[in-house]
Amino acid sequence: MAKIPAKASQMSNYKSRVAAGKSRKVSSGTAKIRHIVFHTTDVERMAKFYVDVMGLKIVHRAKNGGISLTDGYMNFSIHTNKIDGKPSGFNHFGFLVEDNAEFVKRFEKHGYRVPLKRPGDRHYAEFRAIDPDGNNFDLSANGYDEVRPEARASEFGR
Repeated sequence: MAKIPAKASQMSNYKSRVAAGKSRKVSSGTAKIRHIVFHTTDVERMAKFYVDVMGLKIVHRAKNGGISLTDGYMNFSIHTNKIDGKPSGFNHFGFLVEDNAEFVKRFEKHGYRVPLKRPGDRHYAEFRAIDPDGNNFDLSANGYDEVRPEARASEFGR
């Protein structure tokens, strides 16, 4: 697996490789996540959160009220929940960010609960956040290809 660069100077090169689909070598049979769907009772509220705080862009508004967003790499759709109760199955997803502190400030600016620092033994993400419907997601400047140094130290005593 390719290591996600930690230095800001390397990040722009990484972003160009990701945009070009060249972030890592994979076999032709490997599936790549490109689409995530959430169901909600308030599509507009959810879309506003992901646009205002996470910087996603709206790419489509469906006749049935659904909204499709993108970060330029992954597509994220928000659909109207047409059943009573919240279906089980989804746990969390993760955002790769350049600067965790910048996103903490965005949460504060827009009046949302700020992301919480993850314990040092968590392998990848440095912060855990929730959206307006209570869906968990991670924020990580470290990325998801390499275990965080503090987690490695906690796990292996180094």
